[in-house]
Amino acid sequence: MKKENQRVKLTKRIFKDSLIEILKEKAIYNIKVKELCDKAELNRTTFYKYYENIYDVLADIEYDVLKDSEQCISEIENICENQIKNTLYKQLCNIQKNKDIYYLLLINSADNEFYEKLMKKTIDFLKNKIEQTNIDLKENYEYIFSYIIAGTIDIIKKWLYENGTLDANHITNLIYDLSNKILGIAQN
Repeated sequence: MKKENQRVKLTKRIFKDSLIEILKEKAIYNIKVKELCDKAELNRTTFYKYYENIYDVLADIEYDVLKDSEQCISEIENICENQIKNTLYKQLCNIQKNKDIYYLLLINSADNEFYEKLMKKTIDFLKNKIEQTNIDLKENYEYIFSYIIAGTIDIIKKWLYENGTLDANHITNLIYDLSNKILGIAQN
């Protein structure tokens, strides 16, 4: 894949930011390329140079978010247990910083499949991590991880819905403590 130069990255960023703004007002299927181009103050020729349709822009936004999530997961894979909380905190700060994007993708369901994509990557990571430990969750581990991830995402959704009124450290401790309690109970 050809590496994008700064101008291409900036142009795509403008389209993505513009789509996020329009998605606050309208559903994705009601947005026309002309409307996006007008919002971005770029012409249609430029749009079609990089994208085929509006859904391609949304896919690009999702890709960025999933890439950030994968980066967080890879950091967790390479650190010891007591640093997981710090990495979770870092991810929550990133979510808070990009709350408009996460709000649209998780709460307004701009793409219903995004939630599943986000959960699958995290569940796969957790399964691999548990297999490397002495924790025996028996055959229920997929259910347990689905429960933990769905609960975590719902906590994040509530936090975003409330516009991040609680700080990221509070939410980090809540998620971390609840997940550890669930895993502790599941081992028994």
